[in-house]
Amino acid sequence: MVLKKCIYLLFGLCFFGLFQSRNILMAGSRSFTLDQILSSPFPSQLTANQSDTKLAWIFNKQGIHNIWGAEAQRLKSRQLTQFDEDDGQPIHIIGFFRGGRSIVFAKGSPFNPNHRPEGSLKPVLYELDWDSGEICKIAEAGNGVIDPGGKVIAFAKGGGLWLVRDKSEPRKTMSVRGTIRNISWSPHGNKILMQTVRGQYPYQYSYILLYELKQMRFKFIDASVYFDTDPVWSPDGKHIAYVRRLIQGQQNIITARKFPVPDPWEIRIKDLTTGVTTVVWRSPDSDCFRSASVAWINNQHLVFTSEADGWQHIYAVAIRSRQVKQLTKGKFEVEAYACDPELETIFLTSNANDIDRRHIWKVDLDGQMTMVTRGDSIEWNPVITGDHRFLAFFGSTAIKPAQVYVKSLGSQKITKLAPEALPRDFPKALVVPTQVIFKSADGWTIHGQLFLPPKKFSGKRPAIMYFHGGPTRQMLLGFHYSSYYHYCYAMNQYLCSKGYVILVVNYRLGIGYGRAFRDVANGGPRGCSEYQDLLAGAKYLRNHPRVDQMRMGLWGGSYGGLMTALGLARNSELFAAGVDFHGVHDWNQWQAWAEDRESDNHRIVWKSSPLADIQSWRSPVLLIHGDDDRNVPFSETMWLTEKLSEQGVYYELLVFPDEVHSFLLHRNWLNAFKKAAHFFERKLKNKSS
Repeated sequence: MVLKKCIYLLFGLCFFGLFQSRNILMAGSRSFTLDQILSSPFPSQLTANQSDTKLAWIFNKQGIHNIWGAEAQRLKSRQLTQFDEDDGQPIHIIGFFRGGRSIVFAKGSPFNPNHRPEGSLKPVLYELDWDSGEICKIAEAGNGVIDPGGKVIAFAKGGGLWLVRDKSEPRKTMSVRGTIRNISWSPHGNKILMQTVRGQYPYQYSYILLYELKQMRFKFIDASVYFDTDPVWSPDGKHIAYVRRLIQGQQNIITARKFPVPDPWEIRIKDLTTGVTTVVWRSPDSDCFRSASVAWINNQHLVFTSEADGWQHIYAVAIRSRQVKQLTKGKFEVEAYACDPELETIFLTSNANDIDRRHIWKVDLDGQMTMVTRGDSIEWNPVITGDHRFLAFFGSTAIKPAQVYVKSLGSQKITKLAPEALPRDFPKALVVPTQVIFKSADGWTIHGQLFLPPKKFSGKRPAIMYFHGGPTRQMLLGFHYSSYYHYCYAMNQYLCSKGYVILVVNYRLGIGYGRAFRDVANGGPRGCSEYQDLLAGAKYLRNHPRVDQMRMGLWGGSYGGLMTALGLARNSELFAAGVDFHGVHDWNQWQAWAEDRESDNHRIVWKSSPLADIQSWRSPVLLIHGDDDRNVPFSETMWLTEKLSEQGVYYELLVFPDEVHSFLLHRNWLNAFKKAAHFFERKLKNKSS
């Protein structure tokens, strides 16, 4: 009997061991679907109430946008709205209202990707009750700013400034020529700053306007022929600061004929007591206006970002002495920041000490910089709660998508909010990409991320290179902070899980590696020198032991579509197939400034375009585009298909009527990626070596 029990026990242990081995094997080779990898909710618009620890943000889960809320002190999250349709109508949080008892948000857009027979929906402002979830309409508007008391909303509409109080009807308080932007309430709620943009692009100019509510009058602040923007109040309401762009006409640094583009700007401070305006900073001519970002850290100091030393850093200027101090220094960039005048501290997002990720740091007026988050994760969008005790932010890793986190400023503990929002079947067997660095033929150092498929895929594998858009973007070693690139990162993970080697290339013209890397004199339509980075990436892959040289492909969107088309047009012998999302194919046709088609400029621009090398294009391509694209005209894809047809190049087409550049409908992302994956499977994976 004892022997029989021992035999049963031994058999059971063997069976259990085999079962466990099978589970381990399955876990190591577990596959997943595109639906699963794209199922995570993407968070955005993290917002704090001004007086307590309440937080709100948007979760976009499979195209369904909802507002979530939490109290940082209690760490309990809940979904506040109950929208349930992938309708292409995003939500925009305006802010907390009535002392935090409600939230104001806007819903609706001028686009109609869902093909409503009645057309696009007009944007509407709504009020959401924090406790009950009840929603009521406030006004037909798509923007708004809440006064410091939380009782009045100001918004721009039809060339006028409108106010709405409590449950009353919106009232138009003033009209002005131009388009109103950047509305800002004074700290006491009795005045409003705004910007009014006039003229036609590229010859636009802009004024700062001050409106006094009691007197019902407005005046212009130092009107000029320049472009004044981004007005901000000092904490005591006695001064305003704004940025003046010192060029006439809005130049584009990518398409400018002459390069580098002089783009100087200055910071001006208006003393509302004396009426005196003082220029406290003038940038070097080489500085980029796009980097200008101004905020008050106290009543005596203004902080701003500049690329004066070639990297985007934070500076502080004392308004009386005009003494300027650089607060962050080094070969890294400050991408965004938030000031807390109460703490006299700046919380910033940067790639300091970790150039292919983002972390949150803090810096004070002495320039003492301290790391707040660290490790193999990525963090961004720091927000300080109204009681100045907690820091909230978004974070992701290589294998975990973006989620919401809270950290007490008095401890190192970090807590995840709303963990239940992540679907249980979200893939766990994801690949951790590695940083790779290689040299282009003309000497540039290029960073990339390499995804190697699981070891179950033996032998040499097909490989795909991915190129981001922008081109002023940087891909990271994890799920991205942009929803567009969050989707693309997930797609690369999926392709890798199917046995592809993936190389993501951070080519020149991108951000993260300094102004010299981004502002390349012979880049874009001025010579397309970034193509050297594509070739360097291809060389790296061709020499990799796990890559089949005969089965290499390309994909990317927008500028990444341009890079994909260039690779197929110039080097079809290297690339067996490509997927081009809404790419640029002819710089001359796209750019209205190409006036003289016989000039040297025209020849350079044309030679920088994929269509210039269409005769050598042989490889098949999948073209994907929405026809309501306001970034890259749909005609770019129309021209390319015409030329490909003329010379008998195989192409497939996926068109989304009424869809925009960054697809508004989740199902369109899903359909596009499924078709792209199937295309690569037929043209790369099943192609014989």
